[in-house]
Amino acid sequence: TVLINAVLTNNINLVRVLVNYGANTMHQNSEQKTPIQIANSANPKNPQLIACLQSQTFNVQLKQMIEEKKSTLNVDDVRKLLHRGAK
Repeated sequence: TVLINAVLTNNINLVRVLVNYGANTMHQNSEQKTPIQIANSANPKNPQLIACLQSQTFNVQLKQMIEEKKSTLNVDDVRKLLHRGAK
């Protein structure tokens, strides 16, 4: 995907734009790796790029939790994700 290619080329500006427009940070490449996994295994690591991806990943996880649990949503689960960086 474009996001994975931006991560592979360490293009933080493009990653920010793609994340802001809702790029899927949970999409896996042919090696079953997500953009955050790719960024974490890069050498050298780009902390800004990783932080940008982590923030969006937590938001996706929060959205998925809300959709899955609906009326059984647990406040503690939401707090944990918010504490980890979801917005």
